[in-house]
Amino acid sequence: MSDRQSILISIRQKYVESIINGKKRAEIRRMFPDGVSRVYVYVPTPKRHVIGFFEVKEVHRLPVAQLWKQVGRISALSQDYFFAYLSGKEVGTSIYFDEFTVLPHSTPLAELRQRFPKFHPPQSFMYVSEDMEKLLLR
Repeated sequence: MSDRQSILISIRQKYVESIINGKKRAEIRRMFPDGVSRVYVYVPTPKRHVIGFFEVKEVHRLPVAQLWKQVGRISALSQDYFFAYLSGKEVGTSIYFDEFTVLPHSTPLAELRQRFPKFHPPQSFMYVSEDMEKLLLR
């Protein structure tokens, strides 16, 4: 078993496109677990599949206004959306990454549910088991 922890998060298609084309280099989250080194990305509607992953470079937890100043231009989010998303939080989290790896074979929701009957796309995040990671990396 690897010491590395992987998680799965959901990111909307338009933001995934910004990640792939290099405009988005920081993912903003209301919460993010410690010790994560790889983040797999599930794209909800319309695609409904796991498309790829990134390796975590750094994680910063900062007061929301300070976080915006640090990552606003590389988050691909509007200022209004950023503050609305983090509304009610004193501290937000930014996850920095350099490259996004598009998987050669994306894994659709139907296949994930067939292999893992209790699978539901994460609202926040979910840990990726070794078996799931093998499926995603095939």
